[in-house]
Amino acid sequence: SKLKIDRYLKRLIYIVAIIALCRAIVLSLFVDVHEQISRDDILWASTQLLILLVDLIFLGIFIGCSIQDVVLGLKSDRNHDHLTGLMNRRGLKEHLQQMSKRPISHHALLLADLDYFKNINDRYGHHIGDLVLQHTSRIFRENIRKYDRVARIGGEEFIIVLNDTNYETTLNMAERIRMTFE
Repeated sequence: SKLKIDRYLKRLIYIVAIIALCRAIVLSLFVDVHEQISRDDILWASTQLLILLVDLIFLGIFIGCSIQDVVLGLKSDRNHDHLTGLMNRRGLKEHLQQMSKRPISHHALLLADLDYFKNINDRYGHHIGDLVLQHTSRIFRENIRKYDRVARIGGEEFIIVLNDTNYETTLNMAERIRMTFE
């Protein structure tokens, strides 16, 4: 709903509804109850043409929205890890490239690796390992600011990108995350 084309589609739905309502009102006012409407009637033909035109515009915008949704979904799938919902390596690379275009400010990277994660997978199975990774990603997301990003760059390896930060804030955040895991 944030996209411009979605707003156009919503407006067009209202326009179609208004045109259909107005057409019914106009035809009921100008056509006698006992008189049958013929296809040669100019009023009927003009309203029919208007509805056809609006429907064609509606269809074009609807197809545009559908294509845009598919493209955005593919982009999201391309840049995010399907298991955790975090950015993947490609998403992290694109995020860092966008950051490099901004004016210089202080950033920090926190690297995290889950110790003995292989033992969890071996002992309890990959399903439990997946749950551990999902829980881990939730802990990271809950302990960062809304403009910071987390990426899963390997099996159990993560990078947290802290934007516009200083040494003390970075250290406090890292300690808060460590204590949450502890």
